[in-house]
Amino acid sequence: MIKHLSIILLAIMLTPACSEISGVNDAVHGAYENYSAAAKSSAFENGWLPMQMPRSATRIEEIHNVDSGEIWIRFNYDGRDIKDLIGECSASSSVDLPDARRTTRLVAWWPEELTNPGRKNPSSAWTLYYCSEMNHAGSSISAGIAIDASASLALYWVGKR
Repeated sequence: MIKHLSIILLAIMLTPACSEISGVNDAVHGAYENYSAAAKSSAFENGWLPMQMPRSATRIEEIHNVDSGEIWIRFNYDGRDIKDLIGECSASSSVDLPDARRTTRLVAWWPEELTNPGRKNPSSAWTLYYCSEMNHAGSSISAGIAIDASASLALYWVGKR
């Protein structure tokens, strides 16, 4: 009887920890060598990557939170088609950046200077854009973009929905 009681107590104690690991904040990671590989894996159809993603995109990494709808994307590009992504966006220094606490916990590669609150001004390497309508699997959602042209690096995010 004591053995069964110990097992029950252990299960009760572990339940909150398990819900934190799985279910409540499900973050899913995807990595693709290039645009074609992302398309073959249905990342666009599933809404994890924007339809406006440049075809030159390589080294694509995305993390999406199933529960909150948040998306973080990083990729390299060549300068020829980045306008496909930012063409309908507005350059802005007052873009809502991703939440620092959630981003730091879920996205290890995201630069701290591109989180909010408590952000310091992002370095001059970044040009920030606000996009009011980006196409994700037929749904129009707002997003932010940070471009480091000297490194041919783009970061893309969608906040909580």
